[in-house]
Amino acid sequence: MMGREEIVKRLREEARRLLEAGEVQVVLGYRSLNGVCTPHFARSPEEAEELTFGEGCTHNLARYLVGREGLLSRHNREGKGRVALVAHPATMRAVVGLLQERQFAREDLVILGIVDVDKDKRSSGLEPDLVLGELEMEGLDRRERFRKELEEFERLEREERKRFWLEQAERCIRCYACREICPFCYCEECIADQNKPQWIDRSPRPVNNLIWLA
Repeated sequence: MMGREEIVKRLREEARRLLEAGEVQVVLGYRSLNGVCTPHFARSPEEAEELTFGEGCTHNLARYLVGREGLLSRHNREGKGRVALVAHPATMRAVVGLLQERQFAREDLVILGIVDVDKDKRSSGLEPDLVLGELEMEGLDRRERFRKELEEFERLEREERKRFWLEQAERCIRCYACREICPFCYCEECIADQNKPQWIDRSPRPVNNLIWLA
């Protein structure tokens, strides 16, 4: 299993090679800014030297591929090259969903993957173009707990499930953080913002909040 330093070294080398050869227009990854891991758009070999990967690099970078300003948006694709994406398993699963919804073409994307060291937990449905390294991904215990909780939830009766979701809807204050972070929220105008016609009341009432739990 590669250490993080080895992964970062290989990431920078590969990003620099892709940019120098003109194989990609930009490498979308992470950098450390004042000790905080943030998205980084490396468009030159020099900027590739800022790329990093560490414990705080949890953002789902697939979010930056879609939407009107997305790197692979239909609105600004003409005459532009491919995009290299640094992708951990969660990002790769998001890319699979976006490909299924035909938001961009697979050939426009170069996946620089960081995969789970446990081969049984790699089922993202997407093969990276290059595997930068293997890591024991944080959160595996949480995922196992989630699976058990899901199995318990699926055993509930219909009315019990309904009561559970209504309770969750009551907690929503309509801050739209879920919309901003979700890679599948790429509509040019969100249905929640439309007022002609107005499909969803903006007041944070449970009946209006249920759409975010669908």
